[in-house]
Amino acid sequence: MIIFDGAIFSYYAISKFLEIIEETRDRYNPTLNIAGILFSLIDSRAKEIEIMEEAIYEDHPNLKFNTVIKRKASTRRLSITGFEGDSELKMHVMA
Repeated sequence: MIIFDGAIFSYYAISKFLEIIEETRDRYNPTLNIAGILFSLIDSRAKEIEIMEEAIYEDHPNLKFNTVIKRKASTRRLSITGFEGDSELKMHVMA
């Protein structure tokens, strides 16, 4: 799985990471696969997210997960409270 935070630098890193995975698959593990690209810690107020999402769809069709983890105070507390310990946290699925 590739974690994508919506930043332009992360976007450029995806292609390089996919190259590394492909090379690793060819040399060492022919069964290695990528589960997909997960948008994580996304600030839904940022307008550039829509542009980045379109670019991911165009460049890597069928790799983006529908689930988006948005940047919220409750998301930042996950490492402390976990999913079950945070009543504010709700999973949102975007189509």
